[in-house]
Amino acid sequence: MHQSGQGFGSALVRFRDLSAKIAEALLHGGLVEALGGPPTPGIGFGIGIERVLGTCDAEGVLPTEDPALDAFVVDTTGGAAARDLVAGLRRAGLSADRAFDQKSMKAQLKVANRAGARVALLVGPHEHSAGTVSLKDMRTGLDDAEQVEVPLDEAIGRVVTLLADRELRPDRDASGGAR
Repeated sequence: MHQSGQGFGSALVRFRDLSAKIAEALLHGGLVEALGGPPTPGIGFGIGIERVLGTCDAEGVLPTEDPALDAFVVDTTGGAAARDLVAGLRRAGLSADRAFDQKSMKAQLKVANRAGARVALLVGPHEHSAGTVSLKDMRTGLDDAEQVEVPLDEAIGRVVTLLADRELRPDRDASGGAR
């Protein structure tokens, strides 16, 4: 980088016990001329995003969210039910996700478990033809988890009610609001 010597600035930011140079500004006089253009004053600015993010991390400015999901939709019938259920769960204020490939129910339940889902909503061929959804409490494990079948149009409300229980959603009070 060309520097004319006209000016150089550096920002040293002091946080609690951390000092970090996070930005630099340079005055460029003669750079355009050195590249064959007319004399043009200029200024350059650089910021180290990694330093900014590291400093923010050290100060707790950008807190991380709890990675656990409220609900995970397992759908082995093509994906339309999963898409609609996830959208409804999110509209209800819950964190929800689904698998986007055609994995088996067992494989999708493993994904739900790794994601920390508290409840799984299962839509298999039986549920699809009956217009129902099976709710599985993921706290008790993949094999012994209790399951209850509910009508499709009641599924989201039942999940909200189930998660309002302090044991399943300890970061929420009984009304579903943040504590």
